[in-house]
Amino acid sequence: MEIQINEALAIKRRRMARRLVLFGFIVLVGSLFIGARDARTVTLSYAALIVGTLASWGGVMMMHRWTLPPKPEVALGEAMAGSNAGWKLYHWLLPADHVVQAPWGLAVLDPFNFDGRLRVDGARWRDGRSALRRIFAIGQRPVRNPERVLDQQVEALRAALVERDARWAEVPIERALVLTHPRAALEAETPNVPVHLAADLKRALAKGQPHRALKPVDQRALRDELDALAEQRLAQAGDGKDADAESDAESDEQTEA
Repeated sequence: MEIQINEALAIKRRRMARRLVLFGFIVLVGSLFIGARDARTVTLSYAALIVGTLASWGGVMMMHRWTLPPKPEVALGEAMAGSNAGWKLYHWLLPADHVVQAPWGLAVLDPFNFDGRLRVDGARWRDGRSALRRIFAIGQRPVRNPERVLDQQVEALRAALVERDARWAEVPIERALVLTHPRAALEAETPNVPVHLAADLKRALAKGQPHRALKPVDQRALRDELDALAEQRLAQAGDGKDADAESDAESDEQTEA
């Protein structure tokens, strides 16, 4: 199975996450010294405390999405490993962040690095972890109904394809949330959005769809359109080279270890 990744964007976001956390920590420590130095600087100390907290929180949220294992491009790639040539994964290259081309059409995926029990009943999505674990998970992505976000990405992807060729107005585009953490557990009853454990994703996309396979010529044409959109996104971002790419890759490896 072919996988294409916007590596430049991933490196940029991971570096930004680490810098936000570091900046927030420095500002938080600085707020203590500012407040202890002079009673007249208490207001400034509180302002620094707020800025440092927000920066740290934002950095933690970004790290949870972009840096902490399992990273989405790795988890989804492993989940779809072994698929034949009719499949391809695109990461951060299309109007939707994670898109898989299947023989029957497309699927927009929302990877969720969630290490607990997710309970879904229709449109109601609940965090099944204990209250204590949820407290310590502050700064991580919260459990919420992903339907609106996924629908927006599906609409954006379809609009981009139709802009290039009107025949893609009818191409099937499914959407699903994927639990990528190995400790994730799922209890789902008639979910309003399909949700799968990463281990079940390949089977669900291959056998769980009601769509017929597109004609080979249409599959190739769709692949060409997606590749063109991806090339356009890369061209807009530049050549993708980054002087800090090597150091960031090493930092990611240390984080995973």
